[in-house]
Amino acid sequence: MREGVNDGQRTLFRMLVNSGLDVLCRSLKCHSFYRVVVVVILVQLGIIILIQRAIALVICLDGIVQKLALLVLGVVGYWVTGICMKLLSYLACGGITAWFAQQSALLQELKTMKQRKNDHLMKESKERGNNGKSILANDEEKLYTNTMPEAYRSIDASAYSVGIEFDEGIDNDCDDDCDDFSLNPHRHEYSNNTEWISTHNNTLTVKVFLKSALTISFGSILHCALLGGVANFVWSRVRTWENLAVSQTRYESVGQGTFQEMDIGRDYDDGSTLQQRLFTLWKKFIIASKCFVRNHNDLALTHVGAYYKSYTRAANDVMSLIVASGIEPIIHEDISFHMCASISKSISGIVVILIRRIMSSSTNSDPVVMCEIMVFSFIMSYTIIYTMMEPLRSSIKALYICFGQNNQSFSQIFPLIYHRLHRMGPEGVI
Repeated sequence: MREGVNDGQRTLFRMLVNSGLDVLCRSLKCHSFYRVVVVVILVQLGIIILIQRAIALVICLDGIVQKLALLVLGVVGYWVTGICMKLLSYLACGGITAWFAQQSALLQELKTMKQRKNDHLMKESKERGNNGKSILANDEEKLYTNTMPEAYRSIDASAYSVGIEFDEGIDNDCDDDCDDFSLNPHRHEYSNNTEWISTHNNTLTVKVFLKSALTISFGSILHCALLGGVANFVWSRVRTWENLAVSQTRYESVGQGTFQEMDIGRDYDDGSTLQQRLFTLWKKFIIASKCFVRNHNDLALTHVGAYYKSYTRAANDVMSLIVASGIEPIIHEDISFHMCASISKSISGIVVILIRRIMSSSTNSDPVVMCEIMVFSFIMSYTIIYTMMEPLRSSIKALYICFGQNNQSFSQIFPLIYHRLHRMGPEGVI
């Protein structure tokens, strides 16, 4: 039986979850990362409690001051809680992107070694006056067998594990940069990896990631916490509008039939001019929305965490990569956000039900007070749980970017996921 679209998406989600957590464990120390997650969640809990007390004080005010204060508290609360989430996202995105970059660099080193060996054999064959092609073919096969173990070339796709333990004995793996992004994102892959390694000396750990997040990259985290979610929402709406416009154009071309060249019943009064003006304004709005998304999308944290780029430059580089590699449809079909949000809402709903049960047994239960407690309990539970899920969601997003940027290493490490994502794109991506 052929699996449905929803079943396929859920299967892919499980595959990406396993792969993302696997790479995250390889790139960062599990215990160190776990301690950071626990500390961030505790800080998030303290922030929510402070916001709750501030709202309780603001409610005592009257008039327009109360409304303005609630609005400011809402924006500040959204921003501050988002900072904690994006801090974890920074660690996860940076670790995964850097790990894949190192695998690409090591794979390129294998190819360079093989090329040098081929050149050396060709030179020797010419000096001896022998048939260089036969010698070269035999030695190349031996070299490939020696430098590329069987475990790397035939990966167990069901386990989604790495064939070669490139990072054995290494705490963190980070490299790869898109310094000068061309339309071909893989052209400068190795040079960028080498530049990254020479800059950071391959010594990154969770401590170094956290230090950079709280110092040189903290402004990018603030930027992403404030505008990253808004940019993602605008991006999804723009794509929906574009799909509707394409569908409408197709239906109009079919509906007009043979009369599309005839202007029967067309009104040439001011109505058509007004329609053209509205259409022009709509096009300008779409262009402005795309520019906003290009400069503020939260996928920029993958390059900010790995290469210490500024947020705007990283956002533009990532969008150039997405357009060049054709992975935009894959990103828009991703269900990780919906899955994480559904899990958070479900658990928060269960918590609210339990609180309602406990409060209903008490004799002094004011309905208004109970409603306020239930609402704050839901918001608090949802925020804490979603903060805990943020590294997982960010890991999946980082895998998409690595699929587009580190194409060869991704196909070697996770071949089944690679081919599945390759089929999801328009006429095959990359």
